[in-house]
Amino acid sequence: MKFTEDDDSFLVHFIAESHSEFKGRKGELLYKKLVQQHADSRHSWKSWQHYYVKHADYFDHLIEQYQLEHSISIPPTVTNQIQKRYGFTEAEDALLVEHIAKNDLSGQRKGLSLYNVLSQRDGKQHERSSKSWCHRYSKNADYFDRLVDIYRREHNVNKHLISTLGTPVDSSSETSVGISSPSTSRSRPSASLPLLSAPKSTRFKREEDMNLVAYLSENTSSSPRIGLDERNSFKLYSNLTRSNARSWAASRSANSWFIRYTSNMAEEETRSSCLAFVVHICILTL
Repeated sequence: MKFTEDDDSFLVHFIAESHSEFKGRKGELLYKKLVQQHADSRHSWKSWQHYYVKHADYFDHLIEQYQLEHSISIPPTVTNQIQKRYGFTEAEDALLVEHIAKNDLSGQRKGLSLYNVLSQRDGKQHERSSKSWCHRYSKNADYFDRLVDIYRREHNVNKHLISTLGTPVDSSSETSVGISSPSTSRSRPSASLPLLSAPKSTRFKREEDMNLVAYLSENTSSSPRIGLDERNSFKLYSNLTRSNARSWAASRSANSWFIRYTSNMAEEETRSSCLAFVVHICILTL
């Protein structure tokens, strides 16, 4: 019998109110007590216990949020442990993008079934549960949808399923880097593209933005039209991450640098001049 959203809420509430520390959260006594308090429970204490243990990384984060919102005292060691365990790295986000791009054929990205394989990679239980991967995607769906489309174009994977860029896939109008070009104005980015906000764990710092501005200025044409075309080329960002001389860029993928530019800079640059673009990004990062 499947657990519902109401079951999830009750579990979070129960553990948050009765166990501020990790110790005891996986023990049977806690879940026997839970069943006693939840008279209408359709699940046994063992089922509740297994459910929590299987998705502990997901629930621990929600439990901490509940405790903070309700002013429930949390030992500092617990908070540090949760942040260390829960915070997604850029490598994990890149893995998530690759997995969705290759395995999602139906568009049902908010269902747990898509992430079951991801949580069991190489025949071993990954430290992230399927529920945690699903939650990561669902909370940042617009951001990841765009990255999935970019990955599919770049790697020629399931290109017929690309949907978020607002432009049909047409091999005759596609650039060498896999970004479809509008037939009317190749240099103008689509106005329908959303301004995306990266998840907190991958947000850019002011110093990174300034380094990116400097790199684009040095490596693209001073001609507004030609320069804009070059800055919308994925190849430029691939070269950025491959250069050993630019250690500041190594911590992020080419996809991340590309999406940083196209989501927050390209449209503003199109409307005005390159100088205004630089001013815009400086203000953006204040």
